[in-house]
Amino acid sequence: MELRADPVYRLGYAVLGLFPVLLALWCIQIALGVDLPFRSEDFRQPPMERLLPAALVGAPLLALGFLLMARASSIGVTCTDEVIEISGRLWTRNVPTSRVTGIRRGLLGGVALRWKDQKGQSRLTRISAFSAFPFSRKAVLFAEHNARCVDALENWIDQHTSPPESWPPQYR
Repeated sequence: MELRADPVYRLGYAVLGLFPVLLALWCIQIALGVDLPFRSEDFRQPPMERLLPAALVGAPLLALGFLLMARASSIGVTCTDEVIEISGRLWTRNVPTSRVTGIRRGLLGGVALRWKDQKGQSRLTRISAFSAFPFSRKAVLFAEHNARCVDALENWIDQHTSPPESWPPQYR
């Protein structure tokens, strides 16, 4: 089962990724002393004393921007019989399905996956795709979609997991 964040939410994060890219291009322009629009001859023989600052500032910003844009489409949760994959803005966490104990809905709109690590300690992994502060505009825009997705995830977990009998009742 795949549950993704609302399309408008994902589009917003893709657009957010444009800002570091534009900032990187602006920094490269200043560091190399070139005018817009960029032309290929501007980059054929750049002065070495300007190339290093352009690369040190521009490369990380470009990487961050492209990372945000690329990951925007996959923000959400993917469930299989073996693993639940939670894709956030910058990271992905894989939790074995057998270790999942449920969903935690916070008072302020946060949603997290509850699970047990190998040592048996309780862990929470925030599901940013479906988390929003209840008093924000974002929560109003995506509340119905998020509630549907969290309910579907809870139902899937209930159907596909069974807590070990060794766990105390409050963790089953």
